[in-house]
Amino acid sequence: MKPFKYFNIIENSTSLFLVKILDLILTIWLIPYLIFKVGLENYGLYAFSLSIVLILINILNYGFDYTAVREISNGNKTIEIINKVFNETLSVKLFLFSVLLIISVVCIFIIPSLYNNKLLYGYTLFILLSHVFSLRWFFLSIEKMKFLFIIRANKTFIYVALIYFFINNKVDYVLIPLLEGLAMLIIFIITFFLVINEYKLSVKILPLKIIKKYLVENFNSFINLVIPTMFNNTVVFLTGVLGVPTQVSVVSIGVKLVSAFSTVNSILTKVFFPISNRTQKTNLSFVFLIGFGFFLSTLMYTSSEFIIELWLKNKSENYILDIIKISEILSLIPLLISIVSSFGVNGLLVLFKDKVFRIITKISFFVLIILTFILIPKHGVIGAAISLLLSRFIHALLSYIYYNKSIINEA
Repeated sequence: MKPFKYFNIIENSTSLFLVKILDLILTIWLIPYLIFKVGLENYGLYAFSLSIVLILINILNYGFDYTAVREISNGNKTIEIINKVFNETLSVKLFLFSVLLIISVVCIFIIPSLYNNKLLYGYTLFILLSHVFSLRWFFLSIEKMKFLFIIRANKTFIYVALIYFFINNKVDYVLIPLLEGLAMLIIFIITFFLVINEYKLSVKILPLKIIKKYLVENFNSFINLVIPTMFNNTVVFLTGVLGVPTQVSVVSIGVKLVSAFSTVNSILTKVFFPISNRTQKTNLSFVFLIGFGFFLSTLMYTSSEFIIELWLKNKSENYILDIIKISEILSLIPLLISIVSSFGVNGLLVLFKDKVFRIITKISFFVLIILTFILIPKHGVIGAAISLLLSRFIHALLSYIYYNKSIINEA
């Protein structure tokens, strides 16, 4: 690999790392601040609403971080290919947003628990709307991740300013998703039109027939991207369904800690995926991903207690102890995610084994659903943590087994 390619990897990794650092800083400040301002129970209601909209966002993005990246990387990033993929993603997003908006509004008005907080759930739809204009997939495709950091920095600045000025009382919890959605919408729309102007793109909304064809052809990639990203949100969501708002707060903070410790692997996965597709070489990514995964799991287990006690020192002792317990249970997940990233994303998907990886992902997610319904009612937040850990273990194990089977069959 030539020196400038190493520089490109370092630049992209650093940019994505800075994005995660921003997220981490925001989380460290935001969660204690919001709990102080709106109360633990109201924060739990907000966390539950956010878990729902994050699931919808994953559906809206329909695997573009895989399909768009792969198509543009394999197409040598020509303007013709970029314009084609741009119009496909925009058209599909607009269609899916329309469908999801209708379903969401209907659910808010017919489900009593949602209707009782209709403003909260209605405002979360602004977050969903903002992601119609998100070009995350675009910057991953052209391997210019530094722009993701610039976008996130501006969005974070606006969001923090809005939170500081508008969230002052307990009843203001309903405004939190509205403020987040507005901050995203402003930055995403500006970026959207800047990219169109810079690349001289010709925007065209595709016919419904072509959109349906795209949805069918890329269903495997959608499943492979959407379900793994839904594991954490689904656990938070089902804790809200099967438990109480305070339990949602505990589980939400636990999975955020897991996400923080999985940062490096998440970054390396996104950096190596276009490279692996272009070069068809995966050994380097495996070494980096699994090595960092092992290190991060070890670090999470040994440091969780110190971090949580320092971070949430003014909260009740039982609340802190619950978060420490589930964080220690979940500490193996960064390693498991790195195994999935290696043998699944940068392995099976690079080999175009999308269908195999889809089946593996669906089995793992099905295990998660079954376990949460069994364990959360009996064991509360501990049951939620165990469910997430075991489902991630199944995902990692099957990814490893079937990648090696694929290699043997092709040899």
